[in-house]
Amino acid sequence: MNEIWFICKAGKDAGIGHFSRCVHVAEYLKDLGVKSKILVLYDEPIVLPESYDKVDIQFLSNEELSGFCLKNRMPDGIVFDLGKVAREILLKFNALRIPIISLSPIFEYNNEIDYYIGRVPPIGKSLDSSQMLVDPGCVVINSKIPRLSQKEFKLNISRKLPRISVVLGGGRPRSKYYDVINAIKDQSGQFIIVIYVGAIGGCSKQDIESICHDLRLNHFQVLEFRSSDSMWSDISKGSVVLCEGGLIAWEAAYCGLPFISIVEKDFQVTSLNFFQQHRCGVILDMRATIFHQLTNTLHKMVSNPEGLVDHQKRILDLGLQNGGSTVARQINNLIRRRKASRQQKKEELACRN
Repeated sequence: MNEIWFICKAGKDAGIGHFSRCVHVAEYLKDLGVKSKILVLYDEPIVLPESYDKVDIQFLSNEELSGFCLKNRMPDGIVFDLGKVAREILLKFNALRIPIISLSPIFEYNNEIDYYIGRVPPIGKSLDSSQMLVDPGCVVINSKIPRLSQKEFKLNISRKLPRISVVLGGGRPRSKYYDVINAIKDQSGQFIIVIYVGAIGGCSKQDIESICHDLRLNHFQVLEFRSSDSMWSDISKGSVVLCEGGLIAWEAAYCGLPFISIVEKDFQVTSLNFFQQHRCGVILDMRATIFHQLTNTLHKMVSNPEGLVDHQKRILDLGLQNGGSTVARQINNLIRRRKASRQQKKEELACRN
């Protein structure tokens, strides 16, 4: 049986998005008969909010990862999704001709990574088509996210107090939440503002409730979600999602919700250009945006129900599909081809001798 190791980051600074993405692909790989280990890098011990019974999950520090590689049989492939890893470990995989596949644009390791999956080409490295395993539009997300029809969305925005969903990711400090909530507080009389906090995020539910009280928000809820399934089931009742520029923006579009995405990194801007090209979503680079621009953007969007309906229609017209099964098949096919090629070379060498 072929075996894949996933190496990813999870914790208060990174949240669980990268980990969840690896789990989704690993579950599809299991259905294809491929064994997976998910090696979660962490800076301090964490307890994940979900139980995953289909995959083998191990928590390791960077120092423990080196020992793990020495004690275990090497895998047939590595899938990498965020995290600082000692370069010598990657070089060891390279020397053993174990393919390294990236689910994220990992700029530090351009020379060590063999293949890329996703929407963002790595900065500073030109790729030929053979290095991209799937179409650049492929999105690996939770397959259980509900998908809103236009009829359901119209019902959402017709409520007396429609909902703005705020999802800012696991690594946001309290000050960032304060700035964003302060920028949107003027909408709190017209909408219910629902703020979602991850169970292992850097900011607790109590922290957010304290901010909301300090800013005297009229209508707000703070929900701590234990799984992405339950979070998106609730978000799907809303009208607009205010989120960061990573996977959450793609999940919002997959769900069929207009969104405003706050980006702070170059690869996030590049990733979300896809939506700007199709006039879907609003992208605000917070390195250059004054917070009153967020206030004005949100007000303009939510005060125009017809515009929201048109916006949602453009998102639905994108026809986004979950690429988890596609990514798993491509990884499996790559590993099988490489093993078959190595076997063929061995047989040819044996014949010569």
